[in-house]
Amino acid sequence: MKAANDKLLVRVNDSQKNTFLLNGVETTIPILFETNYREKSPVIAQAISSNDFVNDGDLLLCHHNTFYFPSPYNLYDDVFSIPANGNIIFCKLNIHDGCLLPIFGNMLCDKIDIETGIELPISERKQHDNMVAITDPGYCNYHKGDVLFTRPSAAYCIVYNWKGVVNRVHKVPEEQVCGVLIEK
Repeated sequence: MKAANDKLLVRVNDSQKNTFLLNGVETTIPILFETNYREKSPVIAQAISSNDFVNDGDLLLCHHNTFYFPSPYNLYDDVFSIPANGNIIFCKLNIHDGCLLPIFGNMLCDKIDIETGIELPISERKQHDNMVAITDPGYCNYHKGDVLFTRPSAAYCIVYNWKGVVNRVHKVPEEQVCGVLIEK
């Protein structure tokens, strides 16, 4: 089968978030009772077709609403036909070391803490809703370390399980950037 109409064919393991490592012990998550689809839905897909940015066999980090059933993208079994754009596909995942490469106009960023007059515990700190620091600009026209002002809530949290470890990363689409902080 060959992908058509700017789509990619991918294969997805729908139980990829069912276990994680806790102190070296594999633990099963009661995923049926989780109400947050960002936490329970699969997000890692393996490409079984290619285009200018994605090769057959690449691992891709995708939107959490793409693969849970009944998915409009599902063709059969674990094979999906998904749009090849930055709204669905966020990053490539390096199969050897787990590093991410943002694609399709996405950047990886850290949210910036709101400054307070006193030191707060990490659990009590709040972040700006419209300000991020770039950790990986991907193919965008910004640089690592740039501080960006974005539209409110542009930083989207991706939750994925890699080799038993639950990871969280924020991505920002390039078109959501409103300005860049220039320090004098």
